[in-house]
Amino acid sequence: MGKKRIVIIGAGNNGKCVADAAEKAGNFEIIGFLDTKKQPGESYFSYPILGNQSEIIRIVDQFNLEGGVVSLGDNFLRYQIVKEIIKHSPNFNFLSIIHPMSVISKGVKVGKGCIIMPGVIINANTKVSNFCLLNTSSVLEHDSEIKDFSTLSPGVITGGHFSLGSFSTMGLGSKALDRVSIGENSFIGAGALVTKNIEDNVLAYGVPAKVIRKREFGEKTLP
Repeated sequence: MGKKRIVIIGAGNNGKCVADAAEKAGNFEIIGFLDTKKQPGESYFSYPILGNQSEIIRIVDQFNLEGGVVSLGDNFLRYQIVKEIIKHSPNFNFLSIIHPMSVISKGVKVGKGCIIMPGVIINANTKVSNFCLLNTSSVLEHDSEIKDFSTLSPGVITGGHFSLGSFSTMGLGSKALDRVSIGENSFIGAGALVTKNIEDNVLAYGVPAKVIRKREFGEKTLP
């Protein structure tokens, strides 16, 4: 079976990491990037800029693409780009990129449009919903679930039966104990230890993690 011809949407720092993961996965042929801040014909990470997401129908047809992935690290921006692509091309094929140096256990379900970086461990019977980002060396333990447009930053470790709500982020090196739930659109600061459930729409950090303030939907991922 031949390699899938794909495009990466977002020519930023996360985009180059996604490109590297796709190269190493071995089953994709990267045709180029889409980006609103770069001009067609420019080069990024040795690949051409083909245009932007508003031109997705033309680009899919012109380059005979079989799908692509949105590489943006910010949950809300990732959502906005996905929504725009669907508006222009409702049947666009959002693919998941899984680095071969990750460990995906038995019974794990990974949705569409996800990015799983090197060193990630996802243990048994866990669900990764759509458009999630699991960064380098993050660990998602057994029987857990992270919901649409959520992110595990590098070095995150969760216990089993953990839940992370849509649009929520576990910050760099943060940890969560077994059977802890974090609501929607919440951000757990770097190095925090979550010992009890965290509500929707809040920023929490510290050891143990405490709610510091409310967050608005669409607020930048990094507080």
